[in-house]
Amino acid sequence: SDATVTNSKFSNSAEGIRVNNSATPSIQNCAFTNLSFYGVYILDGSPTLLNNVINNVGTGGIYLQAGNPSVDNTTFTNNTVDFRASPTVLDDQIFANNGLSVVHVTGGTIAANTTWQAPQAPENWIYQMQSNTTVNAGVTLTIEPGATVSFANLTHDIFMNGTIIADGTPTDSVFFQ
Repeated sequence: SDATVTNSKFSNSAEGIRVNNSATPSIQNCAFTNLSFYGVYILDGSPTLLNNVINNVGTGGIYLQAGNPSVDNTTFTNNTVDFRASPTVLDDQIFANNGLSVVHVTGGTIAANTTWQAPQAPENWIYQMQSNTTVNAGVTLTIEPGATVSFANLTHDIFMNGTIIADGTPTDSVFFQ
């Protein structure tokens, strides 16, 4: 569906907006504050988020499970987690111009070729593994030079049944920490 939500405030409830069924809403100039779970929960769809404020949200400012959102000029402050995403839907275009420092990777299975892109200046985020991730046989996970993958604790891993390409350059490494 093509819904438009502008200049609206979502506060003091469980969630703000949930996007599913391949919906493509436009969400602009909205405020998501004091929510228990998520500001925007994207189960499946391609919403456009522009000029929003996501503040003091409990579980995550945005949770991207599946889809292809456009998130631009959205401010994240005082959230437990700003951006939480499935490992199969990570794309630099989603994170550009939002000032994120950490993208929390929820874990799961990568079943199609996937690239984890490096942030482009002035952005400077890391991918933080929140659970185990498996790359299926016959599938390639590419991690670009300049990307940083951090493991939240010693029990979160990337299991490689397929292929991983993490080819840094002499001046731009791929960092695992």
